[in-house]
Amino acid sequence: MHASAMGQIIEYLAYFEGSSKSAPITWMYLDERGLVSTGVGILIDDPKDPMAVIKRKVKFYKKSDNGEASAQEATDAEIRAEYDKVKDKAEPDPDRPGELRPKAAYKSFKAFESITDLRIRIAEVGGSAMKMVSAIDGSLRRQFGAPYDTWPADVQVTIMQMAYGGGLDVRLKEGKLGPLLTNRDWYGARVYTYLSNPRSGQRGYIKYNRAFEFLMINGWIVEQCKKMGDKMKNPAPKDPTIFYGLQSQLWVARWNRGTMTPEIYEDDLITGGDARKWLNDYTLRALADSANQKKKG
Repeated sequence: MHASAMGQIIEYLAYFEGSSKSAPITWMYLDERGLVSTGVGILIDDPKDPMAVIKRKVKFYKKSDNGEASAQEATDAEIRAEYDKVKDKAEPDPDRPGELRPKAAYKSFKAFESITDLRIRIAEVGGSAMKMVSAIDGSLRRQFGAPYDTWPADVQVTIMQMAYGGGLDVRLKEGKLGPLLTNRDWYGARVYTYLSNPRSGQRGYIKYNRAFEFLMINGWIVEQCKKMGDKMKNPAPKDPTIFYGLQSQLWVARWNRGTMTPEIYEDDLITGGDARKWLNDYTLRALADSANQKKKG
């Protein structure tokens, strides 16, 4: 993965969990699917043997008076008791038969801070996530070969995050995403860069999937502008090693007039802007619309 993406990847992933470098999550909490997690979206939930998963991914310590990890490591019994306490805050999701969701009072990860007694070290929050990212990055390089190293940074991050979320293999097995990636058709591939599950489809990953589309379009724009080079009449982004992400979402000005085609014109003006607030608002509206539709149905 390009250095600019690797340098920002933890902060980027933290955005989807609600944390940040200045306020990291160091305790166990439930994600939106009622699964026990910690840190930067590090899933430690396992119905059969959660302790094996936890020991492989993170190390928990007893909480000190200042709320951070102390020097005393937690015992297996303490870790399991805390895991069970957090998991107990999940309930069946009436909209998704067979799945869970956090109880109303525990929809935010912040609700678990006061009821938990164990912590992972702040310095290890990013390290644990980075270890997973590095492993995935190496796997993608082996899977896609040398061309992977030349993919636009935003495309690399999208595919990495799909793998991080456990959804890349499913999309690749469907047979449509792989050829588009091989042919560097980032615009076409954006349709197949999404997370879903068999029961609720893409509804549980609204923010993720919209962000993936942004990033794939970023990669497509940058690569097209690079190919055109000096033919571009206006300043344009041409460096695929830069991670633009959601803070510099790229867009073609004429798309605002309704002319959106999979090509870049010589006189196109490429705009940029932070999409994070828009994305949060979009996610809330989409969830509200979905809930209203179910009530009407």
